[in-house]
Amino acid sequence: MKLKEISDFGLVSALICIGYSPRSKHKEGRRVIFTFDIDEELEKLCEDYDNNRFDVDAKRYNVTMKSVKSSIYRMED
Repeated sequence: MKLKEISDFGLVSALICIGYSPRSKHKEGRRVIFTFDIDEELEKLCEDYDNNRFDVDAKRYNVTMKSVKSSIYRMED
C-alpha cells in the first residue's frame, strides 16, 4: 500500500474526524508529519480540502482537533 505524508493540521484533523487513522506520526524539526495509507478516496478528500469543499461536523471537528493537538504535545522530542 502506498503512503501519504501530511503535515497540515487542519487536513489531518478533518481526515481523522471522518474515520481515517494515521499509520504513524513523526517530527521533522518543528513539524509533525502524519502518515496515512493512500487510496483514491483519500486523494479526493485532500483535493476537496485544498479547494474548500471538505465538509465535516463542526463539533466533531473541534473535538478531533483537540485530540490531535494533545497527541502532538505528548510526543517526545
